[in-house]
Amino acid sequence: MDNATFEIIQSCLSPLIVTVDNEDYSWEDYTYASLTHLMRQMQSKLSKEANVGSIAPPQIEVMENAAKLRKHLGALIILLKRSGGKIIL
Repeated sequence: MDNATFEIIQSCLSPLIVTVDNEDYSWEDYTYASLTHLMRQMQSKLSKEANVGSIAPPQIEVMENAAKLRKHLGALIILLKRSGGKIIL
């Protein structure tokens, strides 16, 4: 993995816990939303079926547990393998 790819993945990881409209969002919630957006962009570029401009911004939602986040991290690893270890945006 090159430095640029590492920096993009690192930017998706958030240590923040924020309250918005009396709802607490943990670091897992922000990280999940960031990874979702990143993977949609990568899938769009890899499949060339969608235009990057048509990708909706991520929706932050409270997660019940970290299972979704673990699945997204696994899916990101698979996408990185498909793209030759580089994030294509």
